[in-house]
Amino acid sequence: MRRAAWVIILLAGAVSGACEPGSQPVGPVDQLTMFVSNTPVFLDAAPGPDGVRVNALYFFQASRPEPVQVSGALELLLFDGVVTLSTAQNQPPLHTWRFGGTELPAYLAKDRLGWRYRFVLPWGDTVPRGDKVTVVARYQPSGGMYVWSAPVTVLIKNP
Repeated sequence: MRRAAWVIILLAGAVSGACEPGSQPVGPVDQLTMFVSNTPVFLDAAPGPDGVRVNALYFFQASRPEPVQVSGALELLLFDGVVTLSTAQNQPPLHTWRFGGTELPAYLAKDRLGWRYRFVLPWGDTVPRGDKVTVVARYQPSGGMYVWSAPVTVLIKNP
């Protein structure tokens, strides 16, 4: 009877993903890959866009082929206009969204590539002035150095 109970517990864990490799959050990562919607989001009846949508943010470790879950701190940075990574690393952003390790599971899902995070980022009263914005992600594992995504630029208004 005990053996049957253990088999049921193991099968339940495998079905839920709990025994899946990479299902536990990790700290350090080597690369962030971010896909942002090429259109802004409209969250209310007022004219004009209200934010941007990160369709998928993947975290990779060099030793693993699939994206992983993370446990560190994530910041998503919004810049007015088109900026390079160097500029993003040295210029204050227009807006910053912060997510601690305990908040990140609410944005986590698994797709065909692996674990990914999705976000809708409303900018509130901090409305961009130009027709384009750039989004950059930076992740900091506990006690570690920042890892940055490549900047992604979105057209938010017709020129």
